[in-house]
Amino acid sequence: MCLPHEINTVIFVTLMSFFYRNISETWSKVNDFRKELKLMVRKSMFALVILCTISCAAWIPGRGSSSFLHDAGRMVLTKQGDRVELDDDCEVSVKWESVGKLDSTRALIAEGESRSVRATVVETNTYWVLLESSSWQTRGDLPLEYLNAPDLLINLSKVSGSQGNTRPVVGIPVAQIKEIRLHRKIEVDEPSSMRGSIIAGASGGFLFGISGMLGDSYGEWFPRVPVYDDSPSFMEFLVVGTVSAAVGAVALPVFRHWKSLQEQHRGRDDDWRGWGQPLLIGQDEYVIEVRR
Repeated sequence: MCLPHEINTVIFVTLMSFFYRNISETWSKVNDFRKELKLMVRKSMFALVILCTISCAAWIPGRGSSSFLHDAGRMVLTKQGDRVELDDDCEVSVKWESVGKLDSTRALIAEGESRSVRATVVETNTYWVLLESSSWQTRGDLPLEYLNAPDLLINLSKVSGSQGNTRPVVGIPVAQIKEIRLHRKIEVDEPSSMRGSIIAGASGGFLFGISGMLGDSYGEWFPRVPVYDDSPSFMEFLVVGTVSAAVGAVALPVFRHWKSLQEQHRGRDDDWRGWGQPLLIGQDEYVIEVRR
């Protein structure tokens, strides 16, 4: 049975509208997807550019991303069989050429005034020597010449054992170093407080004096005293104890101070003749090498 022409027309128009609406929605979705895809491509390209920039910066000769220097190691000075490897107990004073002038390891003490300081080697590679010093706690401790020098590498290093505290490290180009002085870092026990020494000396002196009055039963450690017919009186004990306490209160602090000076003096002595001496760096002098 054939449908009338009008019904066929209505059905055709309805189907065409349905298909057109679906095609429009699909095309709209395709356009939205294309826009999102373009946005994702742009973001990916931007992220790729940043990643390449960071990676290239990390592989600039001598500079690294995590440990400041790429391919870093321990500094070694060599010259005709004389080989010195710098360890954690070694401090240095360095002179280098910067912007046509000779500079050295210094710390700022006032505006326009600085003093020479010692530093420790953090890292070394073929191109750079990184130094840190207890006198460089903030960037404000660095001389203005350091901050303005285009050939120095100034960075911040996290202080171990602290919560986010940092202090500056100074990178010096190896090719510009002219002289290095090595100093052995000596850890001397902190001297006791003066008050503690006086109390300990007085107590020890009092006991020593009183014990000496008890006779010669203590052998060679205490002075021999005459044998009394009667025991020493309380006043005699008090006089001897007071004098002994006074002597001990003076003698022990003096002895501890003298012992501390002796330890510091012994710490400066070393078998190697180069400690504290200027070691020239150059082709015919000492050469900086890296042990990895």
